[in-house]
Amino acid sequence: MIGKLIMSQGSYHRNSTGGEWNWKIDPAAGPKAKAKTSSTGKTWLGDAPKRKYDGDRFFRFRKYWDYSGGIATDLFYHVMAP
Repeated sequence: MIGKLIMSQGSYHRNSTGGEWNWKIDPAAGPKAKAKTSSTGKTWLGDAPKRKYDGDRFFRFRKYWDYSGGIATDLFYHVMAP
């Protein structure tokens, strides 16, 4: 009715009861972790303000302005780029 289809685009959106960016926090992680892949505070923080270790800030860093530009710089780009 409206003419020949020349383009189509789809999107993916999450609808989670747990909220965005709430991944499991490993209880064995942290500054005293023995893992080979553990991160030092300076390596992780870079120029961000120094803070005491907080598993939520480490594993769910996208929720904090200190380390992320928010949804616009993380996920929104993937919607707008195509």
